[in-house]
Amino acid sequence: MLTDTACADTGLGASASSHFKVMLVNKTADEMWVVLVRLREGRSYSELVAHIAAEQRRIQAREALAGPQISLIDSIQSRVVDAGSEQALEIDLTAGTYALVCDRATAQPAAGAPGRIAAIFVAGPFRVP
Repeated sequence: MLTDTACADTGLGASASSHFKVMLVNKTADEMWVVLVRLREGRSYSELVAHIAAEQRRIQAREALAGPQISLIDSIQSRVVDAGSEQALEIDLTAGTYALVCDRATAQPAAGAPGRIAAIFVAGPFRVP
């Protein structure tokens, strides 16, 4: 679930089945861009959290984003969820550690902002055995 201040993985838990099904709920007035990512072998969730926190600082400072860290994650599936709506995400996953990266994308960027992303959050991790 995306709110103005967080992306929460309510009810997801630390482990998930290989048949992954989740309802993406957007409680904001903006678009929600969600990317299901798989951490690359040998990489940690804390590294992803640090990267997303640095991106959030860039957004607040109205600086260009660094973008996805391809040495850290593989993008598995993405969705755009309209303001105030919800959408199912269902996919078969292989073993690994996963997270959801949620962007809040505004139609009216703030003055001086480098793009539409107004906030970025991460939810997880969850492991598929």
